[in-house]
Amino acid sequence: FSGHVMAVTYDTTATYVLYHVPGQVRIGKRTNAGVFSSRPVDTAGGGIFPTGDIIARDGRWFGVWSKQVGPGGEFAQQELFSSGTGLPLSRVTTTAGNVDDASPTLAYSGSTPVVIWSRTTSAELPGPSNLMVKKYIGGTWQGERVFASLGTANLVPDMYITAGRTFVTWHRDGFIVVASNATGSFTSHRFNTPGFEPRVAASRTSGVIDHVFVTWTAFGTTGDRVFFAESASTGSVQGTWDGTTIATGASA
Repeated sequence: FSGHVMAVTYDTTATYVLYHVPGQVRIGKRTNAGVFSSRPVDTAGGGIFPTGDIIARDGRWFGVWSKQVGPGGEFAQQELFSSGTGLPLSRVTTTAGNVDDASPTLAYSGSTPVVIWSRTTSAELPGPSNLMVKKYIGGTWQGERVFASLGTANLVPDMYITAGRTFVTWHRDGFIVVASNATGSFTSHRFNTPGFEPRVAASRTSGVIDHVFVTWTAFGTTGDRVFFAESASTGSVQGTWDGTTIATGASA
């Protein structure tokens, strides 16, 4: 494969990559038997790279990505689209011309795909950004709602769902926030170390969540570093966190 990688995932049958080349969004697949395949799933154009995420289960993939849909070159409007194994191309969002939808993150909640993304008003200013959430149920994208709106810029979310708990991390106004619904409703924690492009995961022992992990690229006087934070928790993010820098940004 040749192109710019948006996301990679795997299931028990294969590894999948969502990527783009000039003019196309493509899905690539390598089966466990070593068979490679690749095909286009959408067009891609405009002045900036699309963003996207992909999930897979039982030999079937499902992806969501952003695409510029209007005139304006670098500042052309972005909306979200989706497709998957045996599914047509679907438009996930339709908004006003001054609203951009981008940076989607996907996860399965049971058998239901859930997407969270960043919605920015008047991106060229740049304007304020909120996190939005939507579910794909019965072959249709259901009504969206606001997931996070505090602060001014809520960007680049990442989501992880396991053991009935949803974990989301994102960049808010220069700092990293993580949230979970361990108590039923979502509660959050803001880290004191500034950074960007966070990722979240959790580990389980005997089916029970025992640790939550968040990593991001942290700013520093000697250059960007990878910061790793860990909390011994059954799912809440409001406990005690331990953190340290573990690598330079170049080796992340």
